[in-house]
Amino acid sequence: MFFYSCVIYFIWVTSTFAQTRTISGQVTAADTKEPLPGVNVVVQGTSTGTVTGLDGTYSLNLSEGQDVLFFLL
Repeated sequence: MFFYSCVIYFIWVTSTFAQTRTISGQVTAADTKEPLPGVNVVVQGTSTGTVTGLDGTYSLNLSEGQDVLFFLL
């Protein structure tokens, strides 16, 4: 019984971690293509977000179903 409980727990933990992914990119100005530091990148409908670095790059870990990002200056 203990063995089966461990197997089920392992499958559950593995599937939980498999449902996240990392989204990364760079925010640039439309006209000059220069990187934009300090831009807020937020997942729609959540408080999950980050701020772009000095080179305009960002990275976010998203759950399954979270696809829409907002970019706020």
